[in-house]
Amino acid sequence: MRATATASFVAVVSQDGTKKVLADPSPRDLDTARSVHVLAFTSHDELLLAESEGDFTVAEWDDVYDTAKRICCQSGATKTGSEMALDDDDGNDGGLDMRQFVRSTVETKVTADLHWK
Repeated sequence: MRATATASFVAVVSQDGTKKVLADPSPRDLDTARSVHVLAFTSHDELLLAESEGDFTVAEWDDVYDTAKRICCQSGATKTGSEMALDDDDGNDGGLDMRQFVRSTVETKVTADLHWK
């Protein structure tokens, strides 16, 4: 495998008169969303897929792109043990590391599958 892909789902909603980009929106958020977007990136930070529905401006698209890329492509510090269970206590996605999640999931699966050897 030369590359893997990660994807994120975001919505543009109006909250208190301001437009906000929400990652992983709830069904309630989707009912009131102005637009919804799915973006996928390769492990080399290249945009692989962009699907959008609804009304949005170029500035909103830029915010959507930045949010999705941050979720899919950022490299955070590797957490282990109880640190992983806590994730981000402050409630933002600053500590979310999609690549590390995919990597650790694949490593766990390969280790389990090759345990018999």
